[in-house]
Amino acid sequence: MSEGLEGPVSEAAADLVEEVEEFLEVVDVELLAATGKRKPRGKVYVFRVGKHRFEVTDPIITGRHILEIAGKLPPEKYTLRQVLHGDKTQVIELEEKVDLRAPGVERFRAMPRTAQDGR
Repeated sequence: MSEGLEGPVSEAAADLVEEVEEFLEVVDVELLAATGKRKPRGKVYVFRVGKHRFEVTDPIITGRHILEIAGKLPPEKYTLRQVLHGDKTQVIELEEKVDLRAPGVERFRAMPRTAQDGR
Protein backbone atom coordinates (compact mmCIF):
# COMPACT_ATOMS: atom_id res chain seq x y z
CA MET A 1 0.00 0.00 0.00
CA SER A 2 1.08 3.54 -0.62
CA GLU A 3 0.13 6.73 1.17
CA GLY A 4 -2.33 9.07 -0.61
CA LEU A 5 -3.67 12.51 0.28
CA GLU A 6 -6.49 11.01 2.32
CA GLY A 7 -4.51 8.04 3.73
CA PRO A 8 -3.42 4.62 2.45
CA VAL A 9 -4.13 3.72 -1.18
CA SER A 10 -4.47 0.07 -2.17
CA GLU A 11 -2.37 -1.33 -5.01
CA ALA A 12 -5.58 -1.98 -6.97
CA ALA A 13 -6.58 1.68 -6.65
CA ALA A 14 -3.10 2.81 -7.69
CA ASP A 15 -3.29 0.51 -10.74
CA LEU A 16 -6.71 1.95 -11.62
CA VAL A 17 -5.36 5.50 -11.47
CA GLU A 18 -2.47 4.49 -13.77
CA GLU A 19 -4.92 2.80 -16.18
CA VAL A 20 -7.18 5.87 -16.29
CA GLU A 21 -4.17 8.06 -17.03
CA GLU A 22 -3.37 5.89 -20.06
CA PHE A 23 -6.73 6.55 -21.74
CA LEU A 24 -6.71 8.64 -24.93
CA GLU A 25 -9.59 10.00 -26.96
CA VAL A 26 -7.91 8.95 -30.24
CA VAL A 27 -5.25 6.25 -30.48
CA ASP A 28 -3.23 6.54 -33.69
CA VAL A 29 -2.02 2.95 -34.17
CA GLU A 30 0.69 3.80 -36.69
CA LEU A 31 2.07 6.74 -34.71
CA LEU A 32 2.40 4.71 -31.50
CA ALA A 33 3.79 1.52 -33.11
CA ALA A 34 7.40 2.67 -32.77
CA THR A 35 7.16 2.78 -28.96
CA GLY A 36 7.28 -1.02 -28.80
CA LYS A 37 4.74 -0.90 -25.98
CA ARG A 38 1.07 -1.84 -25.80
CA LYS A 39 -1.01 1.12 -26.91
CA PRO A 40 -3.29 2.84 -24.39
CA ARG A 41 -7.03 2.41 -24.25
CA GLY A 42 -9.02 4.94 -26.23
CA LYS A 43 -12.42 5.90 -27.56
CA VAL A 44 -11.32 5.67 -31.19
CA TYR A 45 -8.51 3.70 -32.85
CA VAL A 46 -7.14 5.06 -36.12
CA PHE A 47 -5.33 2.68 -38.46
CA ARG A 48 -4.23 2.69 -42.08
CA VAL A 49 -4.98 0.26 -44.91
CA GLY A 50 -2.81 1.22 -47.88
CA LYS A 51 -2.92 5.02 -48.12
CA HIS A 52 -6.28 5.47 -46.38
CA ARG A 53 -6.98 5.94 -42.68
CA PHE A 54 -9.96 4.42 -40.89
CA GLU A 55 -11.46 4.65 -37.41
CA VAL A 56 -13.01 1.99 -35.17
CA THR A 57 -14.18 2.06 -31.56
CA ASP A 58 -13.26 -1.55 -30.72
CA PRO A 59 -9.51 -2.29 -30.69
CA ILE A 60 -10.08 -5.97 -31.44
CA ILE A 61 -11.15 -6.46 -35.04
CA THR A 62 -11.17 -9.31 -37.57
CA GLY A 63 -9.34 -9.36 -40.87
CA ARG A 64 -12.73 -9.50 -42.60
CA HIS A 65 -13.91 -6.33 -40.83
CA ILE A 66 -10.70 -4.47 -41.73
CA LEU A 67 -11.19 -5.33 -45.41
CA GLU A 68 -14.88 -4.36 -45.30
CA ILE A 69 -14.12 -1.01 -43.66
CA ALA A 70 -11.47 -0.38 -46.33
CA GLY A 71 -13.99 -1.13 -49.09
CA LYS A 72 -12.17 -4.28 -50.25
CA LEU A 73 -15.25 -6.28 -51.25
CA PRO A 74 -15.84 -9.10 -51.23
CA PRO A 75 -13.16 -9.68 -48.59
CA GLU A 76 -12.57 -13.23 -49.89
CA LYS A 77 -10.92 -11.74 -52.98
CA TYR A 78 -8.18 -9.98 -50.95
CA THR A 79 -5.15 -10.95 -48.91
CA LEU A 80 -4.65 -8.81 -45.84
CA ARG A 81 -1.14 -8.28 -44.48
CA GLN A 82 -0.42 -6.68 -41.15
CA VAL A 83 2.68 -4.50 -41.21
CA LEU A 84 4.60 -4.52 -37.95
CA HIS A 85 7.10 -1.91 -36.85
CA GLY A 86 10.37 -2.55 -38.68
CA ASP A 87 8.51 -3.41 -41.92
CA LYS A 88 7.87 -7.05 -40.99
CA THR A 89 4.59 -8.43 -42.34
CA GLN A 90 2.26 -11.27 -41.55
CA VAL A 91 -0.87 -12.52 -43.32
CA ILE A 92 -4.12 -12.00 -41.41
CA GLU A 93 -6.87 -14.50 -42.18
CA LEU A 94 -10.46 -13.27 -42.59
CA GLU A 95 -11.69 -14.58 -39.22
CA GLU A 96 -8.43 -13.89 -37.38
CA LYS A 97 -8.66 -11.27 -34.66
CA VAL A 98 -6.19 -8.42 -34.52
CA ASP A 99 -5.64 -6.34 -31.39
CA LEU A 100 -4.84 -2.83 -32.60
CA ARG A 101 -3.31 -2.08 -29.17
CA ALA A 102 -0.67 -4.82 -29.48
CA PRO A 103 2.96 -3.71 -29.54
CA GLY A 104 4.37 -3.20 -33.02
CA VAL A 105 1.07 -3.22 -34.97
CA GLU A 106 1.54 -0.39 -37.46
CA ARG A 107 -0.73 -0.63 -40.54
CA PHE A 108 -2.25 -3.01 -43.09
CA ARG A 109 -1.93 -3.80 -46.79
CA ALA A 110 -4.72 -5.34 -48.85
CA MET A 111 -3.81 -7.04 -52.12
CA PRO A 112 -6.12 -8.75 -54.60
CA ARG A 113 -5.69 -12.54 -54.38
CA THR A 114 -4.08 -14.27 -57.31
CA ALA A 115 -4.04 -17.90 -58.48
CA GLN A 116 -0.60 -18.15 -56.83
CA ASP A 117 -2.18 -17.50 -53.43
CA GLY A 118 -3.65 -21.00 -53.58
CA ARG A 119 -7.22 -19.96 -52.84
